[in-house]
Amino acid sequence: VTLSELTALLAPVFMAYRPLKDLAKVFTALQKSMAGADRFFELMDQDMRLPEKENALEKKSFDKSIAVENVSFSYAPGQQVLKDINFEIRKGQTVAVVGETGSGKSTIANLIARFYDVSSGKIMIDGTDVRDCNIASLRKLIRIASICQKLHLPVRFKTFQMLREKICDSLRLIICGGAHLSQSI
Repeated sequence: VTLSELTALLAPVFMAYRPLKDLAKVFTALQKSMAGADRFFELMDQDMRLPEKENALEKKSFDKSIAVENVSFSYAPGQQVLKDINFEIRKGQTVAVVGETGSGKSTIANLIARFYDVSSGKIMIDGTDVRDCNIASLRKLIRIASICQKLHLPVRFKTFQMLREKICDSLRLIICGGAHLSQSI
């Protein structure tokens, strides 16, 4: 066997090595993606709807106040996010919930809008427990505005002022994560 014959024999093997190696990487990535897709669809198939009472009240208006009474909440057992929270928001009042990341600002808003149910305590709108209300009608009454932390303070404050002017008859709940707006509001 001459050198040219050996080269002619091995050249296709060396040329095919890289594409075959890349194809093996694609196959591995595809396998990982399929495993991730299985987990994703398993989560999507879970029924995450909150239980709604058969004769749930159709909440058409927000007339007086929202009261949060002794509310505690955990996303997972043993990991309490909120503990014995109490406050009242009167109609027309603008409330800014300010705190560090993970302090429960969004959780409070999500509990009022009943994206989750409280672990203990109750949230009352005009004296009616939100668990007794039709979820769709309840959510039509609530507007939640989350202000991005990455905005500079003057921009965040201007955003807050604009939201305050635009949202009139519904609950105005502004979530300012780490925004340090407490002195400005």
